[in-house]
Amino acid sequence: MDPILYHAHHSSYQEDIPFWLRIVDETSDPVLELGCGTGRVLRPLAVSGHYIVGLDKDASMLTFLSQHTGHMPNIKLLQADLTQFHLDIKFKTILLPCNTISTLSASAIIAMLRCVNRHLHPGGVFAASLPNPEIIKHLPENEESEIEYIFPHPHNSEPVQVSSKWSRTGNVFALTWRYDQLFPDGSVIRTSEETSHYFLSPKKYKELFVKTGFSKITCYGDFDRSFYTPESPHLILVAEK
Repeated sequence: MDPILYHAHHSSYQEDIPFWLRIVDETSDPVLELGCGTGRVLRPLAVSGHYIVGLDKDASMLTFLSQHTGHMPNIKLLQADLTQFHLDIKFKTILLPCNTISTLSASAIIAMLRCVNRHLHPGGVFAASLPNPEIIKHLPENEESEIEYIFPHPHNSEPVQVSSKWSRTGNVFALTWRYDQLFPDGSVIRTSEETSHYFLSPKKYKELFVKTGFSKITCYGDFDRSFYTPESPHLILVAEK
């Protein structure tokens, strides 16, 4: 994925930032963000004064993030797979925002949670968010969107139109984002990014957390900390080691 387009598309979403800030304020540093991408969540946490390690397997995302964080001493970036990382530090808080957990199969979630457990202090907190699986499973099997969003390209200010399409088979949701950069001469450059999401039931997610050593699992349905219901827009899992 082009980190420039990715960041320009997603950086304006701020609804969840107060939630992550509150989690970190309550549980303290150091903080690890898994799948930190271009830093939409990481940067506000760092600006608020927290010491945070950002981990991502995509080198281009980390390069972009490094170029846009300057030399903040409370940020450390690492390239690694979130299902098999080995660090020489333990954390009070580990976060997995931005729907990343839904890109993992059940077996990958178990591997990731075992890594998380090993890297948490006793009493440490792990939190992850995803769209409510109960809503996803009732979406149409196929759908192609109209233009959802338009933003100026950061390098040349030409408009970029964002649209998406998806197909759903059982609990697997294949999503394609399309970025069409429009030029004055009528030409178009399209960039596409495809991801597969594996939406397990809320009960199954909790079972996987318990299986890998977590307790006191709380399920929220939105970033205002309202409790989860089948009609909630999100499933947010907060668990203590």
